[in-house]
Amino acid sequence: MLTADEEMSRYDQHNNSISDLTYRSYLQTLIKPLSELLTQRAPGSHLDFGSGKAPVVSELFKEQGWQSEYYDCYFYPSFLH
Repeated sequence: MLTADEEMSRYDQHNNSISDLTYRSYLQTLIKPLSELLTQRAPGSHLDFGSGKAPVVSELFKEQGWQSEYYDCYFYPSFLH
C-alpha cells in the first residue's frame, strides 16, 4: 500500500488537461454512456470524484449543460467546487 506522499507523487505524474484533444476524446468514451445512464437516474447533475488537478470530466459534463461538482482529496479537498 502506498503512503499518501507516494500516492500523490504518482498521481501528480498524470497530465490531464481540458485542452488535450486526445484526452478529451478518450474521456468521451466514458462521458457518452454515463450521460445516458445519468439522464435516466439523476438528470442534470453529477460529482467528479477524484477529479485530479484539472477536473476535465466535470468540464466535459458542463459543456453538455450538466450541473457538475468536483472533489479531489489532493487538489480540491474542500467539498464541493
